Amino acid sequence: MGVYPVIFTATDSPSGDVLTLSFDFIVLPPGGGDANRLAVNLWIKKLSAKVNADVTSAPNDSWQAQYIYNSDRRTGQIFNPLTQSVLLALGNSATTILSPAFTQSSSGVFSYKTAKGVQPGLQVKGTPTSQNLTIKFTSTELGITAFPAEMVSNNITLGGKGYKLEAFLDSKGKFLPTSSYRSASFVVSGASAKDTGSTKDNATLSMYLADPSLLADFDFAVCDSSNKNCNQPVVKLKLYDGVNVLLDKDITSLVAATRIEDSHAVVSYKMKKVVKTDPAMENILSSFSFDSKKGLLKISLKNLVLASPLDASQAHVGVELTIGSMSYFTSVTLFESKLGSQAYNSKISKYASPFL
Repeated sequence: MGVYPVIFTATDSPSGDVLTLSFDFIVLPPGGGDANRLAVNLWIKKLSAKVNADVTSAPNDSWQAQYIYNSDRRTGQIFNPLTQSVLLALGNSATTILSPAFTQSSSGVFSYKTAKGVQPGLQVKGTPTSQNLTIKFTSTELGITAFPAEMVSNNITLGGKGYKLEAFLDSKGKFLPTSSYRSASFVVSGASAKDTGSTKDNATLSMYLADPSLLADFDFAVCDSSNKNCNQPVVKLKLYDGVNVLLDKDITSLVAATRIEDSHAVVSYKMKKVVKTDPAMENILSSFSFDSKKGLLKISLKNLVLASPLDASQAHVGVELTIGSMSYFTSVTLFESKLGSQAYNSKISKYASPFL
């Protein structure tokens, strides 16, 4: 689910003329939704750029970035750097790395580096187990004459999975999470689940969420005298196995939002669990926290009961979070690291019985 940048290329024979068609292909989550509100499953940890103001000189711009991405890691679905290509772009700086240019270690880490003296210079490193991607570009052309720069397009395609974010770069050419996002970003950065063989199963999700529309969507019209404790938006969590709903948990009455305004009049908010005991007998919310300034979101559940069992070895679980009128969807692949325990960032090895 999300917005996928797609490029089609056709080459005429014998003239060799090339026709290129590019567009954004939109895939909605299982429950449907508004295409304009789709979150991209790519999180910018760091991004900075430098531009050369002399347009008469050779390309001498540069940029580097670190990302967290979400994709399907099941056997046969995971991005294969030895057979699939990679598209990397920021502004006008774009390149496609064709297979089999990457090297891959026994741990699955893939990397690429241009030869010394080759321009533009490029270094790429990807770690599928933690779904981290690092990029460094030199001697390139960003198409930006000066900073600050608004609505800079950042595109990445890993094999068949595409990501497209719009970003703001400040006067120093830096991206500042989360205020620099100009489109929504939602990823799972860590997940674990445990099957105890009783009613004490549990799961924890660590996520990052940023959306410039989300703050405005909150109704802060009714606040207390301190102007902090305000109306509570609807908050729901759903888990999917394909289109099948595994869990549908409404936690609106269990959490509360606090409005924060700093000395520069920048508004953010924090959400946390405020009810000591969840009255539910199963799928109990044990912890919840969200800091919109950092984008960090954590949810823990215990006495977990899913509507249907998942695959014993590897399960690709959809995660849908609703806050107010906004819904965000991503998906994460869990592997059984040991009997009864599943983890997001584990290596693929041997598996045993189903979890949860």
